Amino acid sequence: IDTTTFHSQDGDFFRFNVQINDPANKTNYYLLKIEKNTIDYYYFNTIQNIYPHNSDDPSLETMYQGSFIINDNLFNGKTKVFPLDIDIFNLSNNIDSNNTFYISLYSIPYDYYLYAKTSEAQTNSGNSPFSEPVMVYNNIENGYGIFAGASVFRTTVIVPTYYGFPHK
Repeated sequence: IDTTTFHSQDGDFFRFNVQINDPANKTNYYLLKIEKNTIDYYYFNTIQNIYPHNSDDPSLETMYQGSFIINDNLFNGKTKVFPLDIDIFNLSNNIDSNNTFYISLYSIPYDYYLYAKTSEAQTNSGNSPFSEPVMVYNNIENGYGIFAGASVFRTTVIVPTYYGFPHK
């Protein structure tokens, strides 16, 4: 991640602009995740996945367990900005409170990319008897699952709010 900014928008959302500089001459695969620090019902700090409202960018191929799976085919070797709109209801309603968001970009191997795409496709099929079966990719010999490593860059963005609305 090169830079991350947020912009207050009119209406019911605000926007994170996540910019990455993709290395050239190599196909790269990424997983982009947004999380928020929240306090649950029992007053414990927890981390909650945040689902962006829009996914119009064709580079953001699919959602997998609350994260975007990305293939750099459309921007290989270039700088790419992902505008991600977040529903304003993900913000705290506390007066003058700040909201802490964590934006993580994982560099994942091709095996994990295939596993995530096929696993999500199987989940989306809904186990309907009328859908075409989806074979989930795995790289475990004589077994099921995936063995993979990843590197991650994580940044923290604090969105100041005033009466529950983004404020700059």
